[in-house]
Amino acid sequence: MSSRRQSDMVQVTCVAIKEWTKILRFRFTPAPEASCTQHQRDAIFWDGERLLRTTELGPQGNLTKIKEGETYFLKGCRVTESGFLNLMRDSKIYLSSKMDVPQAAVEEGRAKLFPMSPHISFEDLQNPPTIFSVCGKVVKMSQILCKGDNLPLKGITITNPKGEEAQLSMWRECALQKLEINKQYNFTHLKMKHFSSYGRKCCSTSYTQITAAKTEDEVDITVKGVGEDDESVFLLTELGTEVIVPKGLWKGEMSHLSKLLPLSVHVIMEEGKVVKVDGLPTSEE
Repeated sequence: MSSRRQSDMVQVTCVAIKEWTKILRFRFTPAPEASCTQHQRDAIFWDGERLLRTTELGPQGNLTKIKEGETYFLKGCRVTESGFLNLMRDSKIYLSSKMDVPQAAVEEGRAKLFPMSPHISFEDLQNPPTIFSVCGKVVKMSQILCKGDNLPLKGITITNPKGEEAQLSMWRECALQKLEINKQYNFTHLKMKHFSSYGRKCCSTSYTQITAAKTEDEVDITVKGVGEDDESVFLLTELGTEVIVPKGLWKGEMSHLSKLLPLSVHVIMEEGKVVKVDGLPTSEE
């Protein structure tokens, strides 16, 4: 039995479409970079009964005529039993009247190109979902290494406001992205892997995106020690990490504060910097 059937004319609605550049090869001298790329479009269609998927390579092609949410008649295409829609060079595309798509099919179709990636806390990294996102401040980065079949790899350490750390392994194009130390980033579509030599690491996938985070974090900490210089007050937490509080946010005497330790305070941070501290007493309190 043939695995394909010729479709003289198929009516479909485009549920999702994605245009991206796939990196095929990398080079590492004089500096790590992509040496060969391929333009690609992926699309998901609903034919009234099931979802169909198609892929097209190159900057030009039939999918340049397709828009998400529109319904079309396609002539001269092939549909496999597994649900792959093969558009030929001589395929014809015609706009059609709208065809209703069940919401469940829309969500399933979009998830095929844009998988869900729930944001989780550092505590949830002990038992994370299959795919997840995490946000943290970059405090350490390794040099870009060449691994396996000439693939770039960069190790990254991020922290949350409590000072807890998470280890990330960024592969391929994610390893080439330029990041700044002490800046907050969102890392999406990660997958937890266990390495016998390195332990558990959050690893990038083909869907991972890294973007600068504009978030406000609130955290309760227990202060075990205090210090200061001309501009800042330093709070030593029970985890051994340091929270830097600008002196403009607190008016008090260090000698008085030290007598109240240990002390619980509520810290609000923006872009990794403390903007407010509740529970830090002044000398008059």
